[in-house]
Amino acid sequence: MNAKKTKKIVVLATGGTIAGLASDAAKPQNYTAGQVAVADLLQGVAHEGVELLTEQVAQIDSKDMSFAVWQSLLARVSHCLEQDDVQGVVITHGTDTLEETAYFLETVLQPTKPVAITCAMLPANALTAMALAISRTPWTGCNNLRHQVCRWCAQAKCMRAMLCKKVIAINEIHLPRKRA
Repeated sequence: MNAKKTKKIVVLATGGTIAGLASDAAKPQNYTAGQVAVADLLQGVAHEGVELLTEQVAQIDSKDMSFAVWQSLLARVSHCLEQDDVQGVVITHGTDTLEETAYFLETVLQPTKPVAITCAMLPANALTAMALAISRTPWTGCNNLRHQVCRWCAQAKCMRAMLCKKVIAINEIHLPRKRA
């Protein structure tokens, strides 16, 4: 049997602004973080030959990040990376404690597959011209997530070469740096 194996990318969600909802999409500064499930954020995101698996690890405002959530996140990331059919992990996160979570994961993980954290400065339902121009969708909060998933899908052949932990924000990749 010549069944082609489907590549899998796991998207682990923690809540944050990227999953936030504004009471008025035209006034995104008035929002509540951690309201949209990761499956809803990825609705309509698909790429041939890649299966997106989603899991809601937490649904919090990232200012409420705790060591207990970090432990849960670490356990899920580690478990996903151990799966032979998983190509990499994308973590959605709020901006308040993104750096601390990235540092924690950089310190404790030694992945052989890519791990990326992505965030948003506006809630998922914020209406912006930039969001419409970039992704043809008015939902700006999930554009970083969509871009990250699409980038990985498009570069699936290069996945094994990208063995690093990184932060994706405003469609830019930020790699961790060791301090002397």
